[in-house]
Amino acid sequence: MFEQFPIVVTRCNQVGKGWEPLVNDLLTKLTALNDPKMEVVQIKEKFADLRVYYECSPEVDEQARVLIVEAEKAARITCEVCGSTKYVTQDAKNGYW
Repeated sequence: MFEQFPIVVTRCNQVGKGWEPLVNDLLTKLTALNDPKMEVVQIKEKFADLRVYYECSPEVDEQARVLIVEAEKAARITCEVCGSTKYVTQDAKNGYW
């Protein structure tokens, strides 16, 4: 899923297809920071929220954090399964939003 990005993505627990555009957009923006030390350590869903853990140079840390927070906020109003921002619900059996 992330082979097209030059930054390292160490671990990605499966996120739903609905969040893939958000994650791809985030990785594009993180790549644009041009930080050779940028590494996305983990991407996952936790408690119906997108979580992104990363390491980078101190010079770009604040910029990276802002981008990640934006993606996490967008995920809260986006269905992880289908990507809809109109019909975001919880499936109690599967835990998807």
